[in-house]
Amino acid sequence: MLQKTQNRVIFGALIGAFGGSSFVLSVYPIAIGLLFTQLSGNSLLMTLVYVIPVTALWGIGGGVSGWLGKMREGAIIMSLCGLIAGILISTNLLTQSGITSTIILAGAIVGLIYGLPAGLLISGALRRPEA
Repeated sequence: MLQKTQNRVIFGALIGAFGGSSFVLSVYPIAIGLLFTQLSGNSLLMTLVYVIPVTALWGIGGGVSGWLGKMREGAIIMSLCGLIAGILISTNLLTQSGITSTIILAGAIVGLIYGLPAGLLISGALRRPEA
């Protein structure tokens, strides 16, 4: 456990940012590519535009999770970050032919499934010391 709050915030933000970039670069394209086979590889490459915004969003979420230092709150915060990121990226793919609005739901679920354990890990590793 880290004693100082600023250290927990800094490490939480770093871990969250790495998780966010991992979500955009690998988890989301693989999961959505498996669920929606009509998507081409080029359309999944268009999602790379969101690397920096999602990394910043997850970095902020990780910093807040580290600041709070409680597993339940961290899981909620990072799940919301995943939900927002999944919906944001999925809206970009709505213009592709043959894609319905179910891709938004799928992106939200993928984000939730990836954000929940991320929040548990960040907040569990950076727990607030007990007084």
